[in-house]
Amino acid sequence: MNLVKLDANENLLIPKQLTEELMSKVVKEVDPRLYPSDDQKLELVNKISNYLNIDKEKIVLGTGADQLIDLIVTLFGNKGVTLLYPSFSSYFSACKLHNVPLTTIVFNRDFSVSGDNIFNSIKDSSLFILCRPNNPTGNSIDEDVVLEIAKNFNGIIAIDEVYGEFSDSQLYYLPNEFKNIIVLKSFSKSFGAAGLRIGYLIANESLVETINKYQFLYPVTNFSLKYASYLLDNLKTFKKYWQELKEVRSWFFNELSNINSIEVIPSQTNFVSFLTNIEDFKNRMLLKGYIVREFDGIFGYKKLIRVTLANLGIMKEVSDTIRKIVAEGEKND
Repeated sequence: MNLVKLDANENLLIPKQLTEELMSKVVKEVDPRLYPSDDQKLELVNKISNYLNIDKEKIVLGTGADQLIDLIVTLFGNKGVTLLYPSFSSYFSACKLHNVPLTTIVFNRDFSVSGDNIFNSIKDSSLFILCRPNNPTGNSIDEDVVLEIAKNFNGIIAIDEVYGEFSDSQLYYLPNEFKNIIVLKSFSKSFGAAGLRIGYLIANESLVETINKYQFLYPVTNFSLKYASYLLDNLKTFKKYWQELKEVRSWFFNELSNINSIEVIPSQTNFVSFLTNIEDFKNRMLLKGYIVREFDGIFGYKKLIRVTLANLGIMKEVSDTIRKIVAEGEKND
């Protein structure tokens, strides 16, 4: 049986032929014997700057968003980190590794969060991390809540926006307005380059200066720098795939919403998650040929199942499979 991998939020709508064409161009231009040059870094920084209309002095490159998360926790989490729950596991790992105190805020029942609840929890922290859109739930916090926090919090706010291109709104411009905001982005999800490990952050020049003092000398390979540069040269192509993904997401969400016994969470990402009381849902999906991600449930449900989106044909099969598993579970109950 050929397994369909839907567990890691890789962008499966990007054609492999496109990635192979770009890689073949990079291979001809990059000499792996050499360290990445300043010119190669600047080429990519300039293209990111043009892409987002952000000053290049506000951009720091990293080995994926994960490495930048670790660096931010190390530099700014000395008095403690606060984040929403559930959230991306790398935040928890970084805090544990660096012995940083961690406080979590559980989402409201409708997957929102109130500004008052956040202020009560972050008052003793030096770093508030916000995954927007959130992983593994897929929802996105209202922009007004983020602005309220930014105006009243004396610490650093790190907004993880690696799924931003799939959402209805992005906040990468906020470092232009607030000195205490860092926005994390990546080429892994939206551009289908998870294997090349290239991310970046946006912050005001003062924070960038501090971060660069402790950043690796060569945080990104010369191959990844050139490949990411070519990705941005093909921005119009990728925007078409982002739109296609949003259409597949809308269809898949509506399909799952019509299945009894599960609660589907509205998504602004390249995955859709749902809550279920079927304990072995992940294993049942595996037996039918689909690898999905499973988390301990919240809001009284036993499990949260996260499904990465693929093309519409695959998602129709996945929808049918989920419907059958739920029906089987209801019979067993």
